Amino acid sequence: MTNLLRAALDAGYRHIDTAKYYANEKFIGDSLQIIFSEGKYKREDLFIATKILGMKGTSVEEIVKG
Repeated sequence: MTNLLRAALDAGYRHIDTAKYYANEKFIGDSLQIIFSEGKYKREDLFIATKILGMKGTSVEEIVKG
């Protein structure tokens, strides 16, 4: 994942889409920590979006804590 994200950033990508449903949040987060520590990119360089699947009668806080 780190190499894929690094290649995408090097190609000019700046929007990263995540979702609890995709089960990619942890992999992307771990990879971005490595990439940011290298100093070439900063968090503020990226637009990171995540989505949650709404469930009737459940608050966003409950879903995120999951």
